[in-house]
Amino acid sequence: MGVTFWVRVAEEDFIFAQRAVEAAFFYLDELSREMGWADGDWSAGQMALVNRLPGGEMMAVSQSFADLWLAAEAYRAESQGAFDVRAGGLFNYWRHRSPASFSPDDTAWLAAMDAFKASSYRLEGLEFHAVHSGATIDFRSIICGYAVDRMSEILESTWGIHRALIMAGGAVMRALDPPGETAGWRIAIGTRAELLLCRSALSSRVKSATGPVLLDARIGELGREEGIVRALASTAQEAQYLSLMGLVLDEAEVRLLLGENGQRGLWLTNDQRLGVLHALPRFV
Repeated sequence: MGVTFWVRVAEEDFIFAQRAVEAAFFYLDELSREMGWADGDWSAGQMALVNRLPGGEMMAVSQSFADLWLAAEAYRAESQGAFDVRAGGLFNYWRHRSPASFSPDDTAWLAAMDAFKASSYRLEGLEFHAVHSGATIDFRSIICGYAVDRMSEILESTWGIHRALIMAGGAVMRALDPPGETAGWRIAIGTRAELLLCRSALSSRVKSATGPVLLDARIGELGREEGIVRALASTAQEAQYLSLMGLVLDEAEVRLLLGENGQRGLWLTNDQRLGVLHALPRFV
């Protein structure tokens, strides 16, 4: 993935905190091997195995895979299909093409769309069924957030550490309780604003001409906006999903996603701040 994970713990007992963080990173290593991160090219692990399943076949998957699939299905339903982890083949198509050279009659494009639309999968417990295979399942848009959330749970549930900040690169972070008597972990957003993060997660996602591929799975085409979107949510995985939708959906659709949820917020590329981010303070 090329992502560096950090953990900051506000505890007086250094040795105890060190052991807790080591346990969280041990879990990250296990997840990496399980999902195919370890070799860096995703050629091994459960995603690759599932994507090679023939139609009508099934395989046993891990709890992590099942968690990711169930969350992705919920996000797909909520976004009306704009978010879809089955769209890996469409991402691969765009990674090798320039938008300026796109033709809707391209045979490779039509084949990728047909395989994506025809695919169907079902999860029963920890049994994953390829009802109709052909799509490419890819969790990379939310898996860092999932890892951050699980590491947070290990620190709290197993080790009783409640004052910590867990980060995956500059893309996503989750704050537990802040140090001392402060109101939150102080997070700078560019040079214009800051956020005191407490019991919530923040994700930042950038779209540029040379950046990662971001697309609307409903039409299989690239997102329209360029710039940076920041999302606030209760979990890191949800924040990653929202930041992607902020670069793909139009503003009216984004407002529907936020709804009345008092823990969701988005700072869009046009500087609009919605939801719980609308009152984010500026500083000079």
